[in-house]
Amino acid sequence: MHNSINYIIALGMAWTFLPLWTSGQSVNVPLNKDYYHLIERYQVKSGFQSSDFAMKPWQRKNVAMLADFLLTNDSLALSQKDLFNLQYLAQDNWEWSSTVSPESDKPTLKHFYKKKSDLFHYSDQDFELHVNPVLHFGLGRENDIEEPTFINTRGVEIRGQIANSLGFYTYVGENQARFPTYVREFVEQENFAVPGEGFWKDFKEGGVDFLTGRAYITFDPVEKLNVQFGYDRNFIGNGYRSLLLSDFSTNYLFLKFDTQIGKRFQLTNLITELRATAFAGATGSIDGEFPKKYMTLHRLGFDVTSNLNIGVFEQIIYGDENVNKAVPIKFAYFNPIIFSRSLFNTNEPGENKAMGMDVSWNLFNTMNIYGMAYFDGLQLRELGDGAWDNNIASQIGVKYFDLFKISNLDIQAEVNHITPYTFARKNHLLNAAHFRQPLAHPMGANLREVIGIMRYQPLDRLSVTAKAIITQYGGDLPGQNFGGDVTRSTSTRVQDLNNEVGQGNRSDLQFYDFTASYMLRHNLFVDLRQTIRNLSQEVNTGKKENTTFTQLLLRWNIPHRDHEF
Repeated sequence: MHNSINYIIALGMAWTFLPLWTSGQSVNVPLNKDYYHLIERYQVKSGFQSSDFAMKPWQRKNVAMLADFLLTNDSLALSQKDLFNLQYLAQDNWEWSSTVSPESDKPTLKHFYKKKSDLFHYSDQDFELHVNPVLHFGLGRENDIEEPTFINTRGVEIRGQIANSLGFYTYVGENQARFPTYVREFVEQENFAVPGEGFWKDFKEGGVDFLTGRAYITFDPVEKLNVQFGYDRNFIGNGYRSLLLSDFSTNYLFLKFDTQIGKRFQLTNLITELRATAFAGATGSIDGEFPKKYMTLHRLGFDVTSNLNIGVFEQIIYGDENVNKAVPIKFAYFNPIIFSRSLFNTNEPGENKAMGMDVSWNLFNTMNIYGMAYFDGLQLRELGDGAWDNNIASQIGVKYFDLFKISNLDIQAEVNHITPYTFARKNHLLNAAHFRQPLAHPMGANLREVIGIMRYQPLDRLSVTAKAIITQYGGDLPGQNFGGDVTRSTSTRVQDLNNEVGQGNRSDLQFYDFTASYMLRHNLFVDLRQTIRNLSQEVNTGKKENTTFTQLLLRWNIPHRDHEF
């Protein structure tokens, strides 16, 4: 029905016809904030630092290696809940683990769940296949709204290897949902897009219907070089938010090279095909009306010490100043040398260049201090003038594990600051957006934000998470672009100088979320969520100001669908 989904299905089967001259390779762990919190927790507790931890997703074999290392290390003091978590991580990646037995005591109907974590598994000398169902059912109630919120997702996830040489992954899911009012405003009045998704159409009263698909192949053509090609998302950074590339927007076509250089350097080259903002409306989007544009990202990570990593990165989005002109693929952007275009090429009108750095520092096997800085069009001579094209985004944060020496009580605090017009450009072929959604922070720019997160695991299978996100931002007014919406042209900016964070329609957003999750069996969760969202604006724009909603959900092999904006 949709070209993008047809592409995904075709890519998911393309591995059958590829030559098998590569070396062994693992697929990735899908992006999931709860799952990745566990990985980060044990990465810090183990004292193990690697330059690829800022680049997500992570390979399953590396997660299994981390879990096995901790499960066999008697020198580390681990709680019973830690052992449960590590066995869960090892079991979830059992094909790469040497510490767990994947065999089920009681398979279902003899052929299903022979392995504890897989509905169906097949392997022989040259082929391995894992098949799992994906379900996400939930009902909710929002204050002052008669219709209930709901989510209904059914899908299948497939991964495996061919001849221990080529890894492949495919996920396809069908979704219907009715989201809370503020998300419906995002879909029907503001961005005309479903957060995190591509093509969609309306469904019943206030609902949406959309397909989700991911598919890629992965292989190592030579030692120390991993190549991935397919349709998925990436996340760069160590924070809860990313100021460069997050998983907020939908999937995209990508080609990624990860190269380990010696023992301390890792170079990542990411080349993507994006869809620019074009025509959409309150009842859906139309395939074929979103023109293509391209982005290349280069990041060089350096392990300064065993617990300190510094990364530098370069981002180039290229299109054309003529929005009606098709954008060709330019092979010059395949140059893997970082900063080669930013430092040695003159500015081209069809390029949007940015650069920056990130830092991750592990301390005392209990703490991680991290940060990120993003510079887009920085002009030092105008740094104090509030020039519209001096675009800076900054982040600093800390994670602390086992707070007050209470086992499995973890906290995170983060501060983000993004100046007006950051990520925006003259037209939709040059801005940092994909399918009408920001590539980095979900709220765009012109904001300052404080995030606090507490996670506690009182029982092996029970975890509770409390989040508080306090954001002050400057909203746009009719006919006035104050720099928060990254999809709006900077040609419509209100002024050239004296721009400051929060300018425009001053808005204060308070977002609180409490979630209790219980694991019924491997990767099958029941969740109870309570969310409170309060919005205060100087100029009333008709948005719902106070939202409270409660959800009861059942998830199987799928993460939470978060709308934290």
